[in-house]
Amino acid sequence: MSDSNIEIDESQLVSPPTFIQRVKHTVYAIILGAVLVQMVSFYGAAKSGTFVPGSIVIHFDNFYFWGYLAICGVLGWIAGQNFLEWLKVKMEFWKFW
Repeated sequence: MSDSNIEIDESQLVSPPTFIQRVKHTVYAIILGAVLVQMVSFYGAAKSGTFVPGSIVIHFDNFYFWGYLAICGVLGWIAGQNFLEWLKVKMEFWKFW
């Protein structure tokens, strides 16, 4: 057996998220995921020349859209703040104003 001394820097430790924080991360991830779809669809439609003004409401009857939002919710629950930051970075990339 090896005698290794593991040094743990306690200043880098963070507490696990509470249930309320996990629910907030889930809701925020779903909202940001929907906004990202809205931004990508506007940008893609404008670039392809088939720009049709509308909103995210046109996706509500799409099974894949609901699956995407469910995946965003699950990742928001599991990854939390890291996934929210990743979504924000993707939204910064897709903004076109």
